[in-house]
Amino acid sequence: MNTITKKRSCAWLVTFLGVGLAACGADAGGEPTAELQERVDALARSGLVGVQAEFSGVDDRPVWAGAGAARVSPREPLTPTSRFRIGSTTKAFVATIALQLVEEGALSLDDSVDRWLPDLLRGTGQDGGHITLRQLLQQTSGLPDYVADHEAMMMAVSTEEELRALLLRAWTPAELVALAVAHEPVFPPGTSWSYSNTGYVVIGMMIERATGEPWDREVTERIIEPLALADTYAPGSDPSIAGPHAHGYMDLQLQDQSDPVDVTELDPTVLDAEGALVSTTADLDRFFRALLGGELLGPDLLAEMKTTTPIDEGPPGTEYGLGLVRFPLACGGAYWNHPGDVYGYHVRGGVTESGDRSATVAATGDGDLDAGSDALIVSALCP
Repeated sequence: MNTITKKRSCAWLVTFLGVGLAACGADAGGEPTAELQERVDALARSGLVGVQAEFSGVDDRPVWAGAGAARVSPREPLTPTSRFRIGSTTKAFVATIALQLVEEGALSLDDSVDRWLPDLLRGTGQDGGHITLRQLLQQTSGLPDYVADHEAMMMAVSTEEELRALLLRAWTPAELVALAVAHEPVFPPGTSWSYSNTGYVVIGMMIERATGEPWDREVTERIIEPLALADTYAPGSDPSIAGPHAHGYMDLQLQDQSDPVDVTELDPTVLDAEGALVSTTADLDRFFRALLGGELLGPDLLAEMKTTTPIDEGPPGTEYGLGLVRFPLACGGAYWNHPGDVYGYHVRGGVTESGDRSATVAATGDGDLDAGSDALIVSALCP
């Protein structure tokens, strides 16, 4: 749920605004450099509640750094295993499943939505017969974004009770799509680029129709379990986050609440295949390194995934592939990732084209993550 904006360390302690933050793990890697730690601290000082980052270099010794808190009241520390909602970073997982099915012949990138879901896209000028899987993956379908409607609902609530009712409302994929197709298409399919979370909800439905299994089960069996991503899971309809986790916070104008509101409890059905997964910095680091390293897709389909189109969002030179985003790297070349934002949570990161360096940054709260995350990622990815 976003637009494009953009193994653990142990035995160390940082203090931020008087809050002790400890990190420990049995399989400790290296400690963060002073520069990397200062950049994480600076991000937290920008107004974010908590910031955590995972870095992996050529020696494959992961480093974790953090600042702020996992929870404001009662205050809880962040740790390397603090889970969080990853928002639209989910799209890279779902796109990988779709391309695996293409590789197996179960789907085709040229399949229309009507081929699998006849009459789903029938609204104000919509035509599922002319929207293909490739266009959905690359955000060139012209489908309106249902998230705009849900965000309007969020902004319309005036009390915390109304907010909780909206956050805990259950949705079906068809209901989410219906929000979108009540609007005119953004453009005719394949003629331009516009970010639409709706397209990935549709992809999830196509995956289920082609396999007979829900998209989240396919992600679990094809990616999470083979890569041993122990702290990554699809929450289904459970509004809570299992295990140690960071709480999400938003600054909302409510009549009965002036402080940032804890929005951790959220029915994930409103996110579905476009943004429902929960993970950690270490697991996301592992996933993107595996994906770019060819562990999840054959060379032809990985090359297809990295076939990009220029977009007018993000830093100049940013391009969108099939569920994967290419960002220019200041020291030359580029890095790959898919950023994620969902109420109270933000994820940024990247893996170099050579796959030898990676970084994942996660934050909570409504501070400005993008202002500092680019510099942090560059400092981690550039030798």
